[in-house]
Amino acid sequence: MQPKAKMAGRNFEDISSACEVAAQALQAIGNLRNPDIRNLAESTASNSSASNSNMSTTSGGNISAFAAELGQRFPTFNACINNTRGRESRNSSSRSSVKKNSKKRKSNNNTQDASSGSGTKIGRPSKSVIHKDLVIIPNPDTKQVPSHSNKVKLEERELIIHEFPFNKGWSPLELRENIEKQLPKNVSFEFMKACYGTLVVPKLAEGVRMNGERILKFSGQGSVYIRCLEPLEEEDDEDQDLLQPVFSDDDTLESQMTAYISSSPDEVTQPASTSQNVTYSISEELPVFNNEEEIPVFEDEEIPATYLEEQFIAGIDVVDSNNSSMPTCSSNTTTNHQDMPIRIIKVHRSLIREDMLQIFSDPSILNASLHAVIINQLGHQEVGEGTGVLREVFSLFWKESYESYMLGESERVPYIRHDFNRAKWEAVGRILVKGYSECLYFPYRLSKVFLIACLFGESNVTSQMLLDSFKHYLSHSEASIVDACLNNSIQCEDDELLEFLSAFDCKRRITENSLIDIVTEVAHKEIIQKPQYVADCWGLIVSDLKKHFPDVCSVNRLYESIVPTNAKVISMLQASPVTPAEGETLAHMKRFIRGLDEGKLATFLRFTTASDMLLTDTLKIVFTSYEGLQRRPVAHTCGFTLEVPSTYSNFCELREEFMGILSADGWEMNIV
Repeated sequence: MQPKAKMAGRNFEDISSACEVAAQALQAIGNLRNPDIRNLAESTASNSSASNSNMSTTSGGNISAFAAELGQRFPTFNACINNTRGRESRNSSSRSSVKKNSKKRKSNNNTQDASSGSGTKIGRPSKSVIHKDLVIIPNPDTKQVPSHSNKVKLEERELIIHEFPFNKGWSPLELRENIEKQLPKNVSFEFMKACYGTLVVPKLAEGVRMNGERILKFSGQGSVYIRCLEPLEEEDDEDQDLLQPVFSDDDTLESQMTAYISSSPDEVTQPASTSQNVTYSISEELPVFNNEEEIPVFEDEEIPATYLEEQFIAGIDVVDSNNSSMPTCSSNTTTNHQDMPIRIIKVHRSLIREDMLQIFSDPSILNASLHAVIINQLGHQEVGEGTGVLREVFSLFWKESYESYMLGESERVPYIRHDFNRAKWEAVGRILVKGYSECLYFPYRLSKVFLIACLFGESNVTSQMLLDSFKHYLSHSEASIVDACLNNSIQCEDDELLEFLSAFDCKRRITENSLIDIVTEVAHKEIIQKPQYVADCWGLIVSDLKKHFPDVCSVNRLYESIVPTNAKVISMLQASPVTPAEGETLAHMKRFIRGLDEGKLATFLRFTTASDMLLTDTLKIVFTSYEGLQRRPVAHTCGFTLEVPSTYSNFCELREEFMGILSADGWEMNIV
């Protein structure tokens, strides 16, 4: 028995050493992440355990004792195996749950998109909705950003709405409606911007209004501020606290701006205190941004000082006391439309007449402030906004109306159509009135005598006015015949004269004494009698223009000022060439304008100002250095600015590029 016991002891020692080596190998294999390798390791461990137990059984050992010995010697082996199995089960369950959750999120997102605007939040919130604090300033005299203590008081009065959902897709009307729900009824407000501790009114381009996307860009990562135009309730001590500035007198915005101006001789050559004829008025408003992409968004509520330094000079209005009546873009505005309700009109470029007639069939449109949106030929909304877009809409309508609804050449009068009833002619009259009252657009090719007869009656039309307008109504060859008749330089039997009078259905016998009277009667029939039905339809509508044109002389001055000529357009150009190339480009531009005919000249004005009439006294020329495919002129119709490349090598290149633009049917408005 002793040799067998010794042999079993040696075998046990060999097995123990082999198991120790195997355990180390299995531990290394168990650290791997491949489940197949781990499964192989487990099977190897089980096989080795089975073989070891068999050997110990054959040698007379106890299986349970042997397993206990392995567990005592290698306590981490079973834990490693158990953890591996646990991780695999958890990973498989987590992967299945991720798939299920992703499907749920997709369904939730679809549900949320389908029910957007319903007020319910399902699943992941849409990126178009941004939650920001809405701060309501109750006192219209408050000009400072509320301090921490004042914000606490505003919160106690429930004037700070936390996590207010702002939707980027809100139109100006929708933005105001959602904010008005947080205020008492009949309380007007204005949007404010925190600028260096001061509340300022954001200044937008002409015709551009605050919408959901712009208010989020202006506020950046800070709160959205609105200020009531009337006190919400009786003024108390808390409202008085809001009037106190958060900075000392030495740190006010105006003092910092003045210090910057006086310390920047490169930007402002003369100090404000030494100039007697030029005064600097510092505006508390933000600079104008003509493009939404140019509006900066900052991380804090206050704009960095470096950005303010770049914009201080842009916010200074230089007023020459010796010439205070200089024409500006803002001086061209007529009435203030801020108090009128806003109405957004959408028109298609290809259906401009039909859309406008349908829109202006509503008489109440004269009491609304218009905001135009143009749909291009592909059915997409153009990104252009502002007064220039609205002028473009009126200009396009009248351009097509001249050909479809009117007769004549340089001057035209409406003619009666069987498919044009009273409602449509009244809609055209509203378009005439609204175009001038909203953006100073007036169809200069409409007969001046016909308009005077509509406004002041036929009795205010003289024979000389009638004949002058009749000559503009005729073609150049026909106008020369009228001139010959008035000068008695044509024979009554002249075939050309007889054919001319026959075309207008003349019934009288022609003699030398009656020739001038006959021509005057024909002119009266064509300009006054034939469109009389249209004059009756327009009577009450166009009478609103009398507040702008109280007499016949004012109408004459209007036509003299708005009818474009080559010399007038050249005199409008305002440029400051610095390099010889820029000076040569300016000379090429004047030469190009001088050679345009009447039609191309009107098209050039419509490209640069969105109007085929003279609407401004200045057209600013800004030179650029674009070359190659990027070289092209860019027109900013709201600001009456034309960007012209100074890289043209000769006049022919400039003319070829501009004529290619003017020959196009239309141009898409893509600048905000």
